[in-house]
Amino acid sequence: MNRKDPLGLTWLEFNRATGTLLVHPGFTDTQGPPVAFDASNNAQRGSRGAWASGTYTFAYWVSHAGDGPDDPYGSHGNHVFNVPGCQGCGVHSGRQDSCDRANRCGSNYATNGCIRTTDEATDLILQMHNGGDPLIFLWVR
Repeated sequence: MNRKDPLGLTWLEFNRATGTLLVHPGFTDTQGPPVAFDASNNAQRGSRGAWASGTYTFAYWVSHAGDGPDDPYGSHGNHVFNVPGCQGCGVHSGRQDSCDRANRCGSNYATNGCIRTTDEATDLILQMHNGGDPLIFLWVR
């Protein structure tokens, strides 16, 4: 499927089956093909649960105190999307060198419903967003 955006807007694609997050640069002719990163949506018990398949529009970005690769949200904050029934649900990194109680480590570490990826992915997303290639939506499949 070709979802190239001629307007130059960045979008994300989370594939639950392959455990990947693809960052699709809007200016694909000059910036190259989508870039893949490890990602998961392992919602812990008692959380809002995993994201349903669908498309979610970008809402806002938020930084978190103590940002670092092993902190709950990683080094580059949380890219929050409009998810029905969920406030603050987004894409973030964190827990890079930690494992949860189910022994899921790094990008597989459980969240309260967010999609967890790598610091490299969230850094790229933030750089593109702030550099004139704004994030517009996330496609979950």
